[in-house]
Amino acid sequence: MKRVFLFLIVGVMMSTHLPAQNPGQEFTNKMNHIFQHVNKSKIATGLLYDYGLQIVEPEYFNGVPMDSNFVIMETWRMLYTGLFTSQINGIIMTDPETVFAQVDNAGHATAVPLAMMHYLYNAINQNSPHWTVNMSTEQLLEPALSPSASLGINSVEVSTSVPM
Repeated sequence: MKRVFLFLIVGVMMSTHLPAQNPGQEFTNKMNHIFQHVNKSKIATGLLYDYGLQIVEPEYFNGVPMDSNFVIMETWRMLYTGLFTSQINGIIMTDPETVFAQVDNAGHATAVPLAMMHYLYNAINQNSPHWTVNMSTEQLLEPALSPSASLGINSVEVSTSVPM
């Protein structure tokens, strides 16, 4: 019994000395490494779909009402969070927790609040033959093209609203 207790204490002591991990920062660091050689100034909107963590595919939410893009508040929150993680070149979006708190506090007894979102973002054209991935460094390599050539980065619009 004493051995079990001793191992338990040693295990707890060891776990308190492990470095704290921040999954969000680890994800950002990895994405920064992958996109290190991409000229971020060419991302006109400041949001790159391929850079972020998309839980909900934003391409379906184009402002045209359809049964496949019906939005509830949780979907709206995941969509906003995905766009927030797609910030690549200095655009500053409000932190999701702040936005969600403002939405949650917007309720009114006689009015129905409506959460809306309208963003333009960029996405790398998956059919573009110009992009390459260096497998040894795990980095995306931007094509060496003439200034007038297209990089294969598309602009996409996301627009949605949901009653809260």
